[in-house]
Amino acid sequence: MNNKKILVTAANGNTGFPASKELLKLGFEVRAFVRNPRTKKAKELKELGAEIFVGDIQDIRDVRKSLEGIGSAYFVPIISECAFSRFNFCNRCRRNENQKRGCAYPMVII
Repeated sequence: MNNKKILVTAANGNTGFPASKELLKLGFEVRAFVRNPRTKKAKELKELGAEIFVGDIQDIRDVRKSLEGIGSAYFVPIISECAFSRFNFCNRCRRNENQKRGCAYPMVII
């Protein structure tokens, strides 16, 4: 199994939560990006072995920090903030000097 972590954004939401659980079940290391670590879903993911990352998807500093040591990412946009969130996430991905086009992280779902 690949030893690189997978970042899942909105990991305590309706899409990110089941995706995180399934990845953990399959043996992947998961970094769960959440805004509130006190939710029932965030606590459950932590109990299942996920690393909980607390941040704001609209803050580029949080996005950058959340991607440190990540091999793949599953980006779940926040509907009301979709365009801005997607721009920040992809902008961070494209900052890799070796990557001329597209995303520097494999398997980013947008």
